[in-house]
Amino acid sequence: APPLHQEVVAGVDQSVERLADDCIGEQLIPVRRRPVRGQHERTTGPADAFRRCRRGRYPKEFRRDAAALVIDQRRTVADVTRQLGVVEQTLGNWVRQERIDRGEREGLSSEERARITELERQTRARASPGNCAAVVARSTTSASSA
Repeated sequence: APPLHQEVVAGVDQSVERLADDCIGEQLIPVRRRPVRGQHERTTGPADAFRRCRRGRYPKEFRRDAAALVIDQRRTVADVTRQLGVVEQTLGNWVRQERIDRGEREGLSSEERARITELERQTRARASPGNCAAVVARSTTSASSA
């Protein structure tokens, strides 16, 4: 059987391929990175092949698999970022969140964050000016008919 880290890398590559399949028909922006002054141009990884136009987010599976390379294989963040072509700080954030999701660290899990975001979205929708006017109109018509 291949070493576990090879299986994880294969999983990351499959995540990238799935994202590429999902992006068919959407406008893709090729990512060109210029080296910082005094540094050599870095090698590109699977994540550099394309980026979604909307927000540039990576799929959940890709983030989870990349974090697993650091946590499970005890590889450095810098090593994995060179291999995958993502920013060190970004991968560090993914590793921190994965450790929280696994219960190895205190903090809000991904599910809790998603629930809070949804509740905030619902609150904003209820508090929007158009919605407030509709609530006032309903309350005045129901009060006048009573």
